[in-house]
Amino acid sequence: MSANCQWTYAHHKKAVLSVLFQEQLHIAASTDGVIHIWDPFVGKMLRVLEKESSKTGQICCLRSVQNSHQFLGAGIDSSIHVVDSRTSQAYELKVNSLNNRIKWSLYKIVKFNVAFNI
Repeated sequence: MSANCQWTYAHHKKAVLSVLFQEQLHIAASTDGVIHIWDPFVGKMLRVLEKESSKTGQICCLRSVQNSHQFLGAGIDSSIHVVDSRTSQAYELKVNSLNNRIKWSLYKIVKFNVAFNI
C-alpha cells in the first residue's frame, strides 16, 4: 500500500531538524534553525519565529508538552525555549554549570521576530 503526499510545506530555508504535531491545536511546528508553526491540513504557514540573535540561538530540536499549548525548543547554545503556540511568547532557560552541578534558571523572556502568513 502506498500513500500520496497531500500538502507540502515549502517555507524552510535549510534542512529540517525536527517536526512535531500539536494535537490540541491541530498545528505542526518544525525547525530549520528557526521555528515554523504551520497548518499541516492545508499546508499554510501561520508563524515563523526567529530569535533576534539568530547566529547563536538556533533551535535544533522540538518537543511537545503534554496537555498544553506549549512546546520546547532546544537551542545550540545550551538553552531551552518554552514557546506558547497560540501567542508565540517564549521563555528561555539557560544551563549554568558551577562546581560540577547543573542549574536551570530563567534567563529571559525571548523576543522573536515574528512573521505571519508569508
